Amino acid sequence: MEQKIKNCEQAEVDHLLASTGFIFPRTEGELDKFTEHYSKSELELEGYFVDSGKLVKSCQLRNELPPILKVNVNRSTYFKRIVLAAEIASQLHDEPTFGHVKLQKMMFLCENIQSININCDYSKQAAGPYDSQFMHSIDFALEKQKWFTVKKEQSGKSVRYFFIPSENFNGHKQYFERYFLSNHKKIQWFIDTFRKAKTDQVELIATLYACWQELTNTNQLITETQLLSSLYSWSKEKQKYSEQTALKAIKWMKDNNVVPV
Repeated sequence: MEQKIKNCEQAEVDHLLASTGFIFPRTEGELDKFTEHYSKSELELEGYFVDSGKLVKSCQLRNELPPILKVNVNRSTYFKRIVLAAEIASQLHDEPTFGHVKLQKMMFLCENIQSININCDYSKQAAGPYDSQFMHSIDFALEKQKWFTVKKEQSGKSVRYFFIPSENFNGHKQYFERYFLSNHKKIQWFIDTFRKAKTDQVELIATLYACWQELTNTNQLITETQLLSSLYSWSKEKQKYSEQTALKAIKWMKDNNVVPV
């Protein structure tokens, strides 16, 4: 009897946490409640670390929930990004070229090309634009929803991530159709275009896009010379791309309108 009471209390707490964004919504009702709470809010979590374990303790329950990692975006926005990541992973998880880096670069391009209203925190990293806070929490988020199990394998200095469908695989679809209805065609185009592409190829396009964006935002003249200069000054790692390869990528971006507006 005592155990049943504890289970009931835990279920109530879980429902409250999911409805208010401290853990990810698990049902349509919890998502609606979550959206109702934050749809008009510009609240950001910058500078805060939400530890749901401590919250549960404050309710005098012994069972702790996994802590939510620090994120620098609105909670509803964060969930939308998880849904976008799940859609990309659901279509590409079987591809031998798919992993964390390719996922991040494809998300960067999808979010920017379609002007999806998502506040991201991309920074310059050797492999191109990278949102470290989001990528450090993505595995936990996908596993929490039981959409994927993320397996990490290391061989020497090389690390590979595998996204393995879990029991609620494709459970993100209902949210994806709601959030990205107007962007679906372009997102699908990116997925199809880069399906077989190597990570280095996607990395080059994403980095050139970020360079292009940076030049545009500072009102600088956009020329091939400027783009090449920005690319090679991004990181010494970019020297792996020959000038001819980079110029071909720039031409491809222009021809396919994969450029900042």
